[in-house]
Amino acid sequence: MTREQLIRGEGQFIADLPDADCRWVAFVRSPHAHARVLSVLPPEGARDVTLVTGHDLASSIQPLRVQAPGLNVYDWHPMHPERALFVGDPVAAVVADSPYEAEDLADAVRIEYEPLPAVTSLEAAAGNETTIHPDLSDNVLFKFALNEGAATEAFASADLVVERTFRYPRQTAVPLECRGVLARYDPREQRFTVWTSTQVPHYLRNGLSQILGVPEDDIRVIRPDVGGAFGLKAQLFPEEVILPWLARETGGALKWVEDRRENLLASVHAHEGTLTLGAAFDGDGNLRAVRARAEGDAGAHSVFPFGAGLDPFTTVINIFGAYRHEIAEIDATSYATNKAPAGSYRGVGQVLSVFAVERLLDIAAGELGLDPAEIRRRNLLRTDDFPHTTPTGNAFDTGNYQETLRMALARADYDGLRAEQRTAATAGKQLGVGVGTFNEVTGVTLYPGYDGARVRIAPDGTIQGFMSSASSGQGHAEVYGRLIAEELGVSRDRVQIVEGDTDLCPSGSGTYASRTAVTMGNTLTLASQDLRRKLLKVAALMLKFEGELSDARVERELTIADGRICLAEDPATGVDFDEVVQAAYLQTLDFALPQEIVEAGLEVTRYEKLPQNVFSNTAIVAAVDVDTETGHFEIRRLVMVGDCGRILDRETVDGQAIGGAAMGIGCGTLEQLAYDADGQLLTASLMDYLVPTAMEVPPIEVGHLETPSSVTRNAAKGMGESGTMGIPAVLANAVADALGAEVTELPLSEERIAGLAMGASSL
Repeated sequence: MTREQLIRGEGQFIADLPDADCRWVAFVRSPHAHARVLSVLPPEGARDVTLVTGHDLASSIQPLRVQAPGLNVYDWHPMHPERALFVGDPVAAVVADSPYEAEDLADAVRIEYEPLPAVTSLEAAAGNETTIHPDLSDNVLFKFALNEGAATEAFASADLVVERTFRYPRQTAVPLECRGVLARYDPREQRFTVWTSTQVPHYLRNGLSQILGVPEDDIRVIRPDVGGAFGLKAQLFPEEVILPWLARETGGALKWVEDRRENLLASVHAHEGTLTLGAAFDGDGNLRAVRARAEGDAGAHSVFPFGAGLDPFTTVINIFGAYRHEIAEIDATSYATNKAPAGSYRGVGQVLSVFAVERLLDIAAGELGLDPAEIRRRNLLRTDDFPHTTPTGNAFDTGNYQETLRMALARADYDGLRAEQRTAATAGKQLGVGVGTFNEVTGVTLYPGYDGARVRIAPDGTIQGFMSSASSGQGHAEVYGRLIAEELGVSRDRVQIVEGDTDLCPSGSGTYASRTAVTMGNTLTLASQDLRRKLLKVAALMLKFEGELSDARVERELTIADGRICLAEDPATGVDFDEVVQAAYLQTLDFALPQEIVEAGLEVTRYEKLPQNVFSNTAIVAAVDVDTETGHFEIRRLVMVGDCGRILDRETVDGQAIGGAAMGIGCGTLEQLAYDADGQLLTASLMDYLVPTAMEVPPIEVGHLETPSSVTRNAAKGMGESGTMGIPAVLANAVADALGAEVTELPLSEERIAGLAMGASSL
């Protein structure tokens, strides 16, 4: 689905799918954070109610054991047969003829609970007083450490050591479209078809295969149009297991569409954690060593396929990534608690690491008497540092971090803002300026799975690209179509893109971690280049080339442009694109393709996994006016300059940058999922969980630098998360700068800012 089609309202989302023959499912969700389920009874007086419990599922499906490096495994049940593990955990499901009847039946189901002690904080989880999973006596879902003790000497001999503990709140992505599932089972073919709003159709099929105990080929997963995901839809959910299982049991088609309360209660959350970060500097402000300890609240479960280490591991492995240093000592732990599971969300892990690093640099600059921009200039990687490998093992191929900072400072008129700051203070209001520089890990290669691309030219000249990725509004069709068209020398209009159907598309990892242009685009470029060379060889035969038709020769002697394949030295001599296509399919009477030289047909499938991650880079400058009496602040200026390598589609890149920045404003200033001590979610509606509107998002100035990647064949780097991971840190720096106070916790609520202002004024 192209951008223009979506704008015209031609998209087809889960709720739009034809469902005249469907029955509807509603879930009974636990009102307790932790409780034993003693009995589940149908509504009083109701007849012939299809009521399903965890015991029903456990009798015929396999629990899933999520596995990943550093992860402690246990049995995951889509509906636990004995206990509810968080408020919103599904404990029963009912089936009815309409969604309204299903909801009424779910409300009337009678359940007897025995409340159990709940673990509702990191401190309680680490205290081990209550164990959530029998296999995990210490509540640790994930543990990782690297270079233990390596920084001790450097810290002991440093001229300046700065160490603080930073806290990041629990948040959720709030996509415009909530989740949904439509499941059918064909008893004749013994085959499932599952439509679901997902980013990872092939991963999801793999998980369903394991838990339902059927071969992957017996499951077809189809992703319709997706109305936003931002990482939230990149995991296997209980509802995606229960509906196909129920469809097989009941013999009919079933549908469920999540409401907003369910979305906030029981989808996935993210980001909640603490990071104790220390940095050792010499007397000139040069960073020598760092040590970091991250602890994450993973909620009740490790999500499939990524596991519970996602946030804390990504936090520490990328610590001070953009800055020169020699030693890094890191460790990360994820704890199970009685909250909704934590999963992926835009900026995973790096929202906390960038916040902590950029705040710590400002604090160190104050200690050393340096301008915040200057301490970054002294420590940012320089162009002659590349290629570069960090002490945590991240490999960077190319970059120009100093230049992105210079461009952002110039565009924002940083010197002018500082001059104004010295003279513009008025009663009750202060101007603050914040700076941040960081890199973004993209095209993540940590998890198993290749990316697959198939490019096909039909006999009539129609060109199709079948991709293992799954768009959720990023503009994949525009970018993929352009890449294929460029390689094949045709107009973009001739190319159709197909995604999100496991029967039609090659297997692959899916869409997450800013990997579309980097990994999927790389694989697509490979497939398109293979197909291009085949076209050139067919054309060479039609033009009566003699001798060996090597790849190098046809690339050197022929060109493709404007629908023709011509001699490079004589553009007037050539053959039409469509004639070459017909010859490749033996559909022309005056040319016989010698298949011993070139095989008939025009279809290429490629699979690839990049040898390393690819890192983009961003610099941000913000200016804010803070009302020290009310705690309210307004963003006066917000400038982002990013380097995502070669820009494949400027409109898409700008949209991702601005959209990510809007999310970053929400993450930094408004959004917090709050639980009480008993594990009750206090922010279960959009009246309480606040997201930014057009009123809170100022004009965002976006600039670009293009430092091509040497890893990807299209020279691109990812960039979809930079605004989300960087804006909270830069706004925190700006507010701290205005108040002369330390900010170590988000969000920047008016209450928190007013408290900081009072504390600063009393110093």
